[in-house]
Amino acid sequence: MQHLSLVVLATDVEATTRAIAGVGVLHLLDVRHVMADVAAIRPYDSGEQLARLERLARQLDELLEFLALAPPTPDAIDETTAGLDERALVARADTFAAEVEALRNRLVKAQDDTAQLHTLLRSLRALAPLGVPLEDVRRLRYAFLTSGLLPARNLADCVKA
Repeated sequence: MQHLSLVVLATDVEATTRAIAGVGVLHLLDVRHVMADVAAIRPYDSGEQLARLERLARQLDELLEFLALAPPTPDAIDETTAGLDERALVARADTFAAEVEALRNRLVKAQDDTAQLHTLLRSLRALAPLGVPLEDVRRLRYAFLTSGLLPARNLADCVKA
């Protein structure tokens, strides 16, 4: 004879009992005799873990959106990531987020550099009709030269001043 303690959800008790009784290996006990063993069992609250995983999923969705990538399909997930626990998933996500943040910073710097170069190009194009050699402009020590555009309607106000 073997002893087996089985704990099932209340909603599954009848179906479980019928399945075991169908095999012919069921001996029912009065639950009051085993209540002390079962008293320590508490429902598992997965709400906090679910909230953490949802935050992680939102973070990854934002990173994928920034990279203009579609989320992977469930069949595209390989065995190396399918078996990871929560800590390992968070660690990999943090590494991924750090790499994307570094790319984002490089992109912002490149955009700033591009904007500065466009401003310099506009200034050089504005100076070109004046025929001023750039070497002369570079040698200026006590003058600051800048260029810009002034609408024709404001020109009269500048000439009066």
